[in-house]
Amino acid sequence: MKKKNIYILLLLVVVSTFLFLLEKRTEIKTHLNTYSKFLKIISTIESLDNIDISSNETLINSDNHLYNVKFLPESYLLNLDLSKYKLKDTKNNEINHSFFLEAYKNKIILTTSTGNFYFLEEKKILDQQNNLGFVSINSNLDTSKLNRILDIFVNNEKIFVSLIDERDKCQIFKIYSGNINLNKISFKEFFVSNECGEYVQAGRMKEYVYNDNPGLLVTTHNDVPDNSTNNPQDEKSLYGKILHIDYFSKKVSIISKGHRNSQGLFVDGSLILSTEHGPQGGDEINKIIIDGNYGWPIASYGKPYNDEQKDLYKKNHEKFDFIEPIFSFVPSIAISEIVKIPNKFYSIDELKNIFLVSSLNGRSLYFIKFDDQYERLIFIQKIFIGERIRDIIYIEKLNIFLLALEETFSLGALKVINQK
Repeated sequence: MKKKNIYILLLLVVVSTFLFLLEKRTEIKTHLNTYSKFLKIISTIESLDNIDISSNETLINSDNHLYNVKFLPESYLLNLDLSKYKLKDTKNNEINHSFFLEAYKNKIILTTSTGNFYFLEEKKILDQQNNLGFVSINSNLDTSKLNRILDIFVNNEKIFVSLIDERDKCQIFKIYSGNINLNKISFKEFFVSNECGEYVQAGRMKEYVYNDNPGLLVTTHNDVPDNSTNNPQDEKSLYGKILHIDYFSKKVSIISKGHRNSQGLFVDGSLILSTEHGPQGGDEINKIIIDGNYGWPIASYGKPYNDEQKDLYKKNHEKFDFIEPIFSFVPSIAISEIVKIPNKFYSIDELKNIFLVSSLNGRSLYFIKFDDQYERLIFIQKIFIGERIRDIIYIEKLNIFLLALEETFSLGALKVINQK
């Protein structure tokens, strides 16, 4: 080939490369500008002590994936307001841990994942203070081997705490109970699982009457991602189950099995609903049937984290004699708590069976409506909050929902501002 032709060929390569890079530079710059706008909006939202996440057209227009996602105060059903209060104690020290909430008389009890207990008078929420001074409660809970608190539950004058202790590189699931004393709570062991766990979670608690015996309903979990044991299917194991523990005899009964990680629990009479983490995708809302089997780790609408194990889980639950979920989120939202919305909150006479479901990675609340038999969902409405929501409780006297927001360690107060 002549030297002149070689020069021409090299010139064409250089020009083509330059044009390609110029085009890609424009694309990258466009994406970076969009992402920059998104981060700017999010950082503005997170910097406010009392936030009003409005229907932000800039955010919606910058990302088509947010099409039809509602932002407070606008929703399809209600106009809502969310105020955020930074968690501090009476000495102005910040409370910087994940936390759980319960209502007790006219007070709010807050427990951190590290085993610290606090209370606050409900009426202080109405003062619209940016920083709420939670009063510390002493306890005899031994936190020297504590891995983390999983949940708290208040029943009359008693408080129950589910947690994980570390023992010789083994995680042990425990529940403690104590009489509520706002000066100091003296806890005693209520339940201890002697099974060694490696990745224990769940631990949600509610009261439930089983075979005429009142007791504690509790969710259990011990599962390493993509390396599940058969414990959820094994009747001899207490993990991967929903259990009933008799208050008096401490007898343990398996209510249902085949669960992965149930992070939400609702009980109303004989009705039990749970929300459950799937693997990568497949978060579930389940109606719990006594002696029901929900399929884990055999069936899930999610997929493994390891793509090489893509055929690890069966999809059709019913085909393999498992109970199908009422609904499965694909992709997953890291589902957490589920609570029923009382009619007093929304005052829409023709609507009933409306619930709030919270999410962690989804950073959103979901309004959902069940049919009368709680066998299917009528609708789901997503409302973006912008933070991981660990827990929700309803405060009847104030007619508000309180949210445990665990990225800014804030208490969220959700209320209706105008009925539609």
